[in-house]
Amino acid sequence: MNEGIFLNQVKQIGVGFAFIIFPILFVFAFAVRRGLLNPHLLGPSELIRRSHYDGLLQFEHVLVLLNASLLNVVTLHFMRLLENTSMAWAGLIGAVLAILGAIILAADKGVLYLTLSAFDTLNFKPCQSLEP
Repeated sequence: MNEGIFLNQVKQIGVGFAFIIFPILFVFAFAVRRGLLNPHLLGPSELIRRSHYDGLLQFEHVLVLLNASLLNVVTLHFMRLLENTSMAWAGLIGAVLAILGAIILAADKGVLYLTLSAFDTLNFKPCQSLEP
């Protein structure tokens, strides 16, 4: 019986932790982005030049990647709130869509992180001829 109470406490602490840490990490990851208040389109060479040897940009992508797992914890908590109601089916559909979105977000950020870190290992210097 004590193991069940302990497990419930651990679950509650974990969900509370996810609710607190998820928005903090998400806001931090996007708030430290350079040029956030001055949005403009970048060409290929500018994009490569901006991201080359930018450890903070890579760290942002890793934070959002890891944050996707916390989004799944929050989603499952909200789904369980509707578990014994007549709207349980809506909670299940919403959870499936949210988890699918979190997986896609994690894949996107993982690919961006791997691409940026691959550029850094190439010792690549972009030339001006990339722009038409």
